Amino acid sequence: MKNSIVKFSLTVLAAFTLAACGSSGGSSDNAAAASHDQKTQVTPSKTDLPTSNSTEVNQNQTFTGSAFVFSEQDDKFQVKKNVKFNDANINQLEVDGHKITLTYPEGNGQDLDDAVVCCDKYANVRMGVSLSNGPDEDDILFYNGIPTPNMPVTGLASYKGDGIILFNDIGDDSDEDTVEGQSSFDVNFGAKTLSGSITANNVPTINISANISGNSFEGTAKSTKLTDGAVEGKFYGNNAVELGGLAKANDNSWGAGFVGKKQ
Repeated sequence: MKNSIVKFSLTVLAAFTLAACGSSGGSSDNAAAASHDQKTQVTPSKTDLPTSNSTEVNQNQTFTGSAFVFSEQDDKFQVKKNVKFNDANINQLEVDGHKITLTYPEGNGQDLDDAVVCCDKYANVRMGVSLSNGPDEDDILFYNGIPTPNMPVTGLASYKGDGIILFNDIGDDSDEDTVEGQSSFDVNFGAKTLSGSITANNVPTINISANISGNSFEGTAKSTKLTDGAVEGKFYGNNAVELGGLAKANDNSWGAGFVGKKQ
């Protein structure tokens, strides 16, 4: 009996020893797996993180520019519609079946019998007006270009460039209804604001104030003698090196186009 008890005790002891070893082995495997998981976790590199001075533009802002189509009745301009572009083509536009050439080999823009296009000195944007050849045709004021993909989010910038104003009564003794001029803008990328003006000989200055969203901006256009209006535009090229846009009166009695380059 004593020998049987001793044998039974040894058997139980052996069983507990094996169980303990098995448990210990499982813990070791789990620890190894956890260690492996920790080693395989990837830490984002600095190049994957957003930079502090630029931001990628929301992809749903797909339009690249637009045009105002003017009808002329009884010697008065009226904006009858706004056409949006979705093609970053700085060589040619098509509006209502009318093709407009935007780039000329002479450089620095071209002044033709039926079009004023400004200007090849801008690498990423075109702006101009295509003038009608008859009473049944429309004038087309336009801008289009290659929108900025990486907008600055901090800093100040100034832009200077060109402008075109279409107005029923310019106020001088000429028969011209389209006058070429200049544009000037100040931008605060941190505050997302834009302000500036469009000027041309014998036409009251048009003052612009707008808010920036992505690579686009919208706001108001005001003048001391012209009807108040609205403005729209976009930034073009890498890091918003250029801009362009249109403004028009709330009563559609005048329109203006502008482009500018960062100084």
